[in-house]
Amino acid sequence: MFYDLVLQKPVPMLFAGDVLLFLPGILMLAGFLLQHHLQQSKRSAQLGTLDFMMLMLWWVCLYVYLVVSWQYVSLNEALYNRNYDRLYMAENLILMLKGK
Repeated sequence: MFYDLVLQKPVPMLFAGDVLLFLPGILMLAGFLLQHHLQQSKRSAQLGTLDFMMLMLWWVCLYVYLVVSWQYVSLNEALYNRNYDRLYMAENLILMLKGK
C-alpha cells in the first residue's frame, strides 16, 4: 500500500517486504505446535519454547535458501517468484492439513 498510495509507483518484483507475508503462517504453525490450550508442565513448556525456536529456524532457513538467494545473490525474478510461491503454498498446505 505504501508504494501504491504514497510513492505512487508499482511494487518492485523482487521486494524485500515479501517476507512479511510469509511470517504469519510460520507463527500460526507455531501456535498449532505449542498447543497453548492444553495444560502444560514447566518442563513441557520449556520444550515447547525449544520446538518453537527450531520451527522458526527451519522455516527461515528454507526461506533464505530457496527465496532470498534468487533475490540478492543471483538476481533471477522468475526463480524468485516460483520458489516463493511454492514455499508459500507448502506453508499453507501444512496449515490446512494441521488444522483438520
